[in-house]
Amino acid sequence: MIGEKQMLLIEILVLLAVFTAFVWLTTLHGPLGGIHWYPKAAQEKALALGLVTKERLVSRARAVRCVLLLIVAAIILGSVFLVNRAVGWSIAFGQIYGMLFVMNWYDAIVVDYLWVAKTGYWHIPELGDMPIAKPWSLILKERIMMSLLYIPIAALFGCIAFIMS
Repeated sequence: MIGEKQMLLIEILVLLAVFTAFVWLTTLHGPLGGIHWYPKAAQEKALALGLVTKERLVSRARAVRCVLLLIVAAIILGSVFLVNRAVGWSIAFGQIYGMLFVMNWYDAIVVDYLWVAKTGYWHIPELGDMPIAKPWSLILKERIMMSLLYIPIAALFGCIAFIMS
């Protein structure tokens, strides 16, 4: 029998695998497919070079982020409420915040820093030597802000668990 902690670890690993696969799928036909993830300066240069249109960039960014949000929400809420059957505020809050926190820092360290900044996978030749990764200081600032933002989100779902129990 799998214990609660082991199950939560498995659920987090599934979440990270699905998240990584989703990000990779956006670049299936080349890194330009993921231009919406790039820093603003790289997006603007791609627009100026005619590699992508503003409409395509905006619509793809919205669509990708909406689908990713739905997938992440389904995995986290499904894990916490259906699989783990979290009862009470503190259990639901802890599991939801923990999953969001780990995904947030995984995105910063593994995706943004190691995959984007340290490999050539995301390089778009037409952009030349333009940086395609955000500076580490900006990544840290964004991830700290997201870690704080996730607190009220997890608290809200903790309240729902409390009301349902």
